[in-house]
Amino acid sequence: MTKKGSPHKTVTTYATPAPTGDELRQRLILIGVGLAGALTLALLGGIVYWLFTATLSTLRWWAGLATVGAALLPFLGYFLGTSTSRAHQEGLAAGVQTAQDIMQTGVATTMRAAADTAEVRITTAHALRPPTAAGKLTLDELNRLVRTLPSTTADGERYQG
Repeated sequence: MTKKGSPHKTVTTYATPAPTGDELRQRLILIGVGLAGALTLALLGGIVYWLFTATLSTLRWWAGLATVGAALLPFLGYFLGTSTSRAHQEGLAAGVQTAQDIMQTGVATTMRAAADTAEVRITTAHALRPPTAAGKLTLDELNRLVRTLPSTTADGERYQG
């Protein structure tokens, strides 16, 4: 909107929304790939330039050092591999120990709670049960009870005794 007599025109601007996390990540990856590509091309160009401008004695020294280095690379690889695997094993052992400690603490707490609950149930059941004389049979009562039960053999036939 312009005021009457104003020398300026009204310009409508549209604000672009701020990039989201995924868009920022994609932009950073694209910039990183571009920089890595440019650096690789510059390095290869420098090596090619150096090879074409180097003297014969420089190239011989380079070949000798590369040969010695190539002979030492397997030993370096073995050393780095063993040290890395030891570090991984120690990290795994520490993680497993921590998980075991957490599990043992959780199991102990759960078992203690279960035992406490069972103890409360048993105590409550004993307190609510009326006293009975079921556990106090005399020998005569036990004899009468045994005689009333049917006696059978192992084959399931009635015992005649």
